[in-house]
Amino acid sequence: MKRINYLLIVLSLLSVMACAGNDKITSDTNVLPVSSRQFISDHFKDIPVSHIQIEKNLIRISSYDVILTDGTNVEFNHKGEWKDVVFQYETFRMPLHSHH
Repeated sequence: MKRINYLLIVLSLLSVMACAGNDKITSDTNVLPVSSRQFISDHFKDIPVSHIQIEKNLIRISSYDVILTDGTNVEFNHKGEWKDVVFQYETFRMPLHSHH
């Protein structure tokens, strides 16, 4: 009985270790699929990439989170198709009118 409990504990720890630490953080945009790089260059060409978080499940990449230097977060699925864009800061510019 002790041996079975020990084996279950070891197997549990191994599965937790396999799941933990699967994310990778980089600033190299070349790790992104071509469609993701194209999306960023089309819509955010003047804003540099701060970093990219690559989320992995046990077998493959599940998503890419691209964080730009202005705080914008662009999320892509494993194929490089955009899923979500969250703007950290928004600036609204109002035209100036003279009151003459």
